[in-house]
Amino acid sequence: MNSITEKNSFLMLADFQPKMLEGVGSIELTKDQILAATKAMVECASIMGIPILIVSINEQLNGQTFNELASKATVVMERRRPVFNALDDPAVVEVINRYHDEGRTNCIIGGLWTSICMSFTAQSLVGHGWKVFGLYDCCGDVTQVAHKYAIEAMTKEGVIPSTWSAITFALLNSWDNIRAKQIKEVFVKNLHTP
Repeated sequence: MNSITEKNSFLMLADFQPKMLEGVGSIELTKDQILAATKAMVECASIMGIPILIVSINEQLNGQTFNELASKATVVMERRRPVFNALDDPAVVEVINRYHDEGRTNCIIGGLWTSICMSFTAQSLVGHGWKVFGLYDCCGDVTQVAHKYAIEAMTKEGVIPSTWSAITFALLNSWDNIRAKQIKEVFVKNLHTP
């Protein structure tokens, strides 16, 4: 993971909305653990100055993005059409292309549900040449089977499996980093979050 830095990466989260989280079913992590891991990742990305893109789907049905995530985001947007693959929305593509133009060719992604919006988007990003890191503790699905096979499919397509803490420390790279003290505080606060 040495190729991932705070200068060449951005964080993308898909569909962290109340109804989507409510639909998460039987997986290894509870809904609270998924949300806690995602909040920790967002907090760390924010500390490091990494752009955070949060996309939502059908807010009228699913509710708005959780405020504790949206409040730290660089861009929060509802997809214009309720497409499952966020890259099928030109407005989303426009944002990620801006990140690419800035040299941010690594996408760190989490989302609800694993097998649909996260998986379709992550695999599409890989297909378009992005290096994609899947936050597999920042996602969930309606069943354990759906979650498991979505992770297998993403990994086979080239999405690099990871967790919020592994990505955070790869980005931090060293305790000499000027942000190390703040990151350590987030880590200690979330010590038992997967």
